[in-house]
Amino acid sequence: MTATATEPTRLERVVAGIGTIFYEEKRDRAGRERRNYWLLPEGGTRRQSLTSVTTILRGTWPKPGLLEWYAREGEGVDTALERASARGRAVHKFVEVFMTTGDILPFDAFPSDYAPYLQAIARFLWEYDPKPIAVERLVAYPEFGYAGRLDLIAALDDEPTLLDFKSNPKGRIYSEAHVQAHAYRIAEKKCGGVDVARVALVGVAEDGTYNVVAGADASKMWGSVLDFYKTLGRFERELEKVA
Repeated sequence: MTATATEPTRLERVVAGIGTIFYEEKRDRAGRERRNYWLLPEGGTRRQSLTSVTTILRGTWPKPGLLEWYAREGEGVDTALERASARGRAVHKFVEVFMTTGDILPFDAFPSDYAPYLQAIARFLWEYDPKPIAVERLVAYPEFGYAGRLDLIAALDDEPTLLDFKSNPKGRIYSEAHVQAHAYRIAEKKCGGVDVARVALVGVAEDGTYNVVAGADASKMWGSVLDFYKTLGRFERELEKVA
């Protein structure tokens, strides 16, 4: 059965001295999720496409553990990814609503198997009491051609902290999560936003527990990932010419 397209999500952020960042999230008629970022430079009339941080990491970072997970799940890659993505969106929505309105979304508004993850994130929010500064904010670094949507910048113990939330059965924080968070931190500074010195990753697990890990400084690693991604792209284009 062919899925029907759903109403897209669109966001934008105007950044003085840079331009307007646009984000669109939608499903095509086959049910595939599409996420796109653009930048309309200040004073310009034509927007340019930007590559998402997650796309760059997906194209460069080895994930042997992910392949093992696919095998354990016994389902297709697309199905497994979509299921994990939907769960992650639910966790992020729960955080976004609470941080922007103070409302706690009822667990029964989500699929029943999400409940332990939502319990975990609710415990984190209650026990750490983050004071929101920026929620689900678009960021970009035009010179490097990338953009993203950070989860949360909040004051923890009165110190601005960039928080990134991950949901998986064990609540693990993988190495690329540190790199992703610092890519957002660097872009947020480029956009003239909050100069965040501290990064923390929060993993929520299927048993209702959470795990907070201080973000290692992965700024140089992100630079290396960007270089490799661009080099790989040039190499693939050269291969196309001789194919």
